[in-house]
Amino acid sequence: MGKQLKVSTKALKALQNEKKILDVAGKYPDGAYPKGIALETGINHNTVRSACIRLAGRGILKIDPIHKGMYRLVDNDGHGVFSFNFHNTEIFYKSDKPLVEHQLKVENSLNSLFKYRFIAGVESKKASMRLSTEYPFSISSLGLAVELFQRIMEKELGIKVSDKEVWISCIEFNKDYPNLKLEGVNCITWDEMISQFKLYNKSKGLREEYRIKIPFNYDFMNKLFSNGLATAESMALMERNDKKNDSIIKMINKLNMKVNWLCDNFHKDNKMKVEKSSLF
Repeated sequence: MGKQLKVSTKALKALQNEKKILDVAGKYPDGAYPKGIALETGINHNTVRSACIRLAGRGILKIDPIHKGMYRLVDNDGHGVFSFNFHNTEIFYKSDKPLVEHQLKVENSLNSLFKYRFIAGVESKKASMRLSTEYPFSISSLGLAVELFQRIMEKELGIKVSDKEVWISCIEFNKDYPNLKLEGVNCITWDEMISQFKLYNKSKGLREEYRIKIPFNYDFMNKLFSNGLATAESMALMERNDKKNDSIIKMINKLNMKVNWLCDNFHKDNKMKVEKSSLF
């Protein structure tokens, strides 16, 4: 099975510190100073200040325009695709022939950063990977999960899988709103055939969640990440139009064949009539 993948403990510690800092910042909508955050979290003041600068640079925190040195969470009121996160997903590849002679299972935990379980079945002719994490991934990080799946496929099965061959069978996109709560009810659910929408209370605020029920191809999502929603939709429309054009061309070819057959029979029939008339 080879060496296990590892993540730097320093990077893991930085992620844990950022989570603690954001948890405290979420409690103070008007803003908090690094010194106050350090007191609540027990993290060194200089470490908190450096982390706040990094988080502000990434657009997660912002500096108060009036109170120098105070940080607060960026207003989380946008509904663009890139404002959502996910904590777990399931990725799979389906083949038309068996991938292994005996079931293969690979499980790992990257220093508790995230966990994955990879399984390749015999009768199913399918390889799948379930990935979960305590820390939320941004939606654009889905590409990292797919790349991990592709690397395991190549390492364990010797198969190079393209983005078009990778499918996402299960994923929940979510977005949190600190200090916002549902009153009277704890959860609102809107269930549809292909997706489910939920609003529910978490300990620190409201969570908006979308769960996709049907598998979708990663290649489409990758185009969205690379070129934006409009380009991805255009590519999908072009692909659908190409399929429609192909079917139209096939229909035209069939019609042409029928027309040629009718013409041939018409000429044969006329030739027979001419030959009969010439006899008399």
